[in-house]
Amino acid sequence: ALMIHKRETGQSRVCGGTLIEREWILTAKHCKMQGGDWAWIGAYDASPSKKEQAYIDTCFDHPKFSWPQYDYTLCRLIKPSYMPRVQIAEANYKPAKKEQLTVIGVGKTEEGTLTNYLLKAKVEYQSKEDCSGKFGLGPFHADSMLCAGGGETDACKGDSGGPLLYYDDKGEFVQIGIVSWGRGCGSGNPGVYADVTTERAWIDDIICNNSVNSVGSMCKPGKKTEPAPIAAPTNTPTKAP
Repeated sequence: ALMIHKRETGQSRVCGGTLIEREWILTAKHCKMQGGDWAWIGAYDASPSKKEQAYIDTCFDHPKFSWPQYDYTLCRLIKPSYMPRVQIAEANYKPAKKEQLTVIGVGKTEEGTLTNYLLKAKVEYQSKEDCSGKFGLGPFHADSMLCAGGGETDACKGDSGGPLLYYDDKGEFVQIGIVSWGRGCGSGNPGVYADVTTERAWIDDIICNNSVNSVGSMCKPGKKTEPAPIAAPTNTPTKAP
């Protein structure tokens, strides 16, 4: 896990994210990351000890982004990081109904203040049909979103860009979603996440065609995919979950 900081404002802990390859951070597009911003990789609390400070070279936004749809950004680091990476889910993975997932971040707690420590919470996977139907999440789009929660535990402001994870058969975390938006925090509505599985091909394309100092483990030797389209900068305002 990591905390991302904005260069121009000096604002700390603006968003979360995950190191998914030596050079690559996966986060949310609405965090508006760009070259020159930096991250604490391996961050478990707000102090600078036992973390790696990494600077962002450039970011690749999803070309279909239109808030709140396709809320994905991949940011390439200036130098590779050798901190532990987070595995991402394959395109064909689908959680079981009511499966317990884990969301991690340093966002606001029930007291309404940002925490100084990395926290995790269990949230229940909700079917995409329930997300758009039973819970009435109006702008929910199944092609790029999933939802989880609906109880008293939830992601909140400051958790944006962080991971939604499941445990695989080896007992290791695998990322399936990116904290994106929601209606209130722990208010009974599920939180909404950018679905990593539906855009796994785009993630692979960007990493395999744009790595500089290391080859992504997801890229087969000698093989490059067709270059993925890259979105032009937009003036879409940031909206916090």
